[in-house]
Amino acid sequence: METYSSDMNDALQQYGHCLLPDVGLLFIIRNPSSRSYQDNKIHPPVYEISLIPLSGKDDKFYSIIQQIAFSHSLPEEEAALKWSEAASAIREKLSTGSSVELPGIGLLNLDNDRRITLDEERSPISVYGPVSLDEIKSFSIPKAESTTEASPSKDSPQMEEQPEKDISPTIHKRNKRRREMASWWIAATIIALLVVGWLTYKGTIKRNEKVAVIKSIIAKDTTKYLAKSDSLNLSKDSVLQENSMRRPDSIHYTIIFGVYDNKEKAMHQYHKMKDWGHPVVLLAKGVSTYELGMPFITLPSDTTVSLVSMMKLYGDKVHIEYDSAVSK
Repeated sequence: METYSSDMNDALQQYGHCLLPDVGLLFIIRNPSSRSYQDNKIHPPVYEISLIPLSGKDDKFYSIIQQIAFSHSLPEEEAALKWSEAASAIREKLSTGSSVELPGIGLLNLDNDRRITLDEERSPISVYGPVSLDEIKSFSIPKAESTTEASPSKDSPQMEEQPEKDISPTIHKRNKRRREMASWWIAATIIALLVVGWLTYKGTIKRNEKVAVIKSIIAKDTTKYLAKSDSLNLSKDSVLQENSMRRPDSIHYTIIFGVYDNKEKAMHQYHKMKDWGHPVVLLAKGVSTYELGMPFITLPSDTTVSLVSMMKLYGDKVHIEYDSAVSK
């Protein structure tokens, strides 16, 4: 087993483990440093060799068969045959109650459960020895003592005294620069907040002005113009039939902003908007379609303005329906 023990040691040094088919798995345990309260010492990290039983996932470990084939330049089949003979010899000797020595590793034995165990014959591997706590406490870095200048001799040239550099101005300059940078950042942040606030204020004013213009357009009294021929039978005060203010080049149209499939819902919304003061009309389209809109009489070029104004209030589904009977 001396030759194979050397192969085992080589595999352990290179891979940290070595699989022994039909025997077990050798691997190195790295124990960290520890403190012993018995002898009051600090023990450095050590390396121990242990043996564990085989498992079903042994193919991922480096095998002694591969090491034998590499060390002795043999095919793996021949190396496997040689190790099979060695493993049989090991088990046969262990079955008699004897131990099998693996030089440099330890002794193989059988325990009471007929399992192969390893008794390490050498002390754990460690580069350093244990150190007592008293020695560790004695280690201290002496403070730098002020060295007295030796009196210059006559033969030795006198060294020119070099004045100590005063680093306090540099530190003051660095701190001053940092304070200036912090002041600039604070000022820039305040200015940015003021600019954002001013832009928000201006945007709010412009938006309110647009809303006022739109409301003035929508609030324009259009009920005095002629209603469409397919209007519902509304009360006479809802749509006046006067046409005295109509210009010859103007057109009559209705901007539809609501479509209903229930007459009661349409009438309810119509009367509610009339109570609010909106000049709306209710149109019947077919058997169960009712449209709610506002009539306009404007120049053809002003239809887009009216449509966009209504879209901002009622959404993108707003559309125009022209009254061809009264438009010119």
